[in-house]
Amino acid sequence: MARMRFSTTRPPDRGDRGSLSLFAVVATVALIVIIGLVVDGGGKVQAQQRAQEAARQAARAGGQAIQASTAVRGQGATADNGAARSAAESYLISAGVAGTVSIQGGTTIIVNSTESYTPIFLSIIGVGPQSVSGHSEARIVRAVGGVAQ
Repeated sequence: MARMRFSTTRPPDRGDRGSLSLFAVVATVALIVIIGLVVDGGGKVQAQQRAQEAARQAARAGGQAIQASTAVRGQGATADNGAARSAAESYLISAGVAGTVSIQGGTTIIVNSTESYTPIFLSIIGVGPQSVSGHSEARIVRAVGGVAQ
């Protein structure tokens, strides 16, 4: 009786060789970009909030520097221009934020601040430092019984 032989070995299929490693590279790069968008996007938002908060607080600090002589006599509250500018600029310096201070009409302190955020992950693909800014105004008013005069 003749024996039948069955071959259990398959001829090698070389068509898919290396496709898993290509997928791994593409998936890894995509994940790094997604993580970069999340981390660096959050970092930029945080820098924006920091610049905005510094502008608010600097305007508030400048708004507290009023000319006492006219305010005490009831002639209205106006800013002491030199002291208000100095107070706002000092706050910006202490916060570590660059900015400008201007005073309009003796009653409005305007602060513009700028800050830079350098991406952590997205710098790998060439995204450079991002500039963010903040803006705030503080108005000095005289109020009697909670009503502006």
